[in-house]
Order: sequence, then C-alpha cells, then structure tokens
Amino acid sequence: MVAAGVSQQTNIGPYSSIGPVGNGPLLFCLPRSDAELAKLLSEAVETSADDDGWAHLGAVGSNLSRLAFDFDTCTWGYSKLTELLRAHPGYDVESRSPGDGKQKVSVVRSKSSK
Repeated sequence: MVAAGVSQQTNIGPYSSIGPVGNGPLLFCLPRSDAELAKLLSEAVETSADDDGWAHLGAVGSNLSRLAFDFDTCTWGYSKLTELLRAHPGYDVESRSPGDGKQKVSVVRSKSSK
C-alpha cells in the first residue's frame, strides 16, 4: 500500500508515468532514436509532397499515423507536429494563407528538396 500523497512510477509501453496515487498517471515521454524519427518524417513528407516538395502538415500527420500507429510528437519532446518539424534541422515549415480570408495552413518540405 502506498501512503497518500506519495508518487508511484509505472512503465506503460514506450512511456513511463509518474503521479500521485488516485489522481491518475501524469505521462512523460522517453526519447526514441533519431534515426527512427528521420526515417518516419522523410517518408511522411515525401509521400504527401506536391511537385515543389511542399506537403500540407495535416497530410504529413495522417501519413505518420499510418506509418507508425503509435506516433506521438511527445516521444521526441514536442507537443505539436509543427514544433517538432520547426526544430528539426532537415525541414522548412511555413504558414501560408490560401486567400479570401481563409485560415492559414502549415506546409513543410525537406531542405534537401530545394
């Protein structure tokens, strides 16, 4: 039995949780390999890219989920895919307005496709 207010740590797949007993786990992520990330991002962006090499971020996210059903940007320390790609040295990310007062969309391309 664990005393009230004492934290308990457990392992959940590639994640670990730590939190007060009874309040539910607070998840934090453990890093995976950079090579795995590079391969996933490359395939997801290339599959979604148009003739100029740019891909809509939503399509990239869908491809990442298809390629690795458990993909989570938190695994690499980012809460959003946009943040992860902006921080990655191999990718350019831009926000573009489709015009007519529509909301901006994010697009990404590999720096090697310039």
